[in-house]
Amino acid sequence: MNYNPNEKKTLSQNKLIKAHLEAGKRLTALSALNEFGCFRLSGRLSELKDEGFPVDSIWITLDNGKRIKEYYMGNAHE
Repeated sequence: MNYNPNEKKTLSQNKLIKAHLEAGKRLTALSALNEFGCFRLSGRLSELKDEGFPVDSIWITLDNGKRIKEYYMGNAHE
C-alpha cells in the first residue's frame, strides 16, 4: 500500500465535490480548482464513481470556441 501524505486533503475534496454535485451544481476542472483547490478533478470523480456515486458529464463550448467537460450528478437509475 502506498503512503499518500495528502490523503486527508483528498478525502475532504471528495466530500466537498460530492456535496457540490448533490446540491445540483455543476463542475469543470477550472471551477474545481478555484472552489476546492483541486488540481485533479478527474481523479476525484473517478474515486467517487468507484464508490457508486453517479457522475455524468457533457461537453460544453466556451465563448472562445474551446470545448471542456462539465460534470454533474447523474441519475443512478438510467
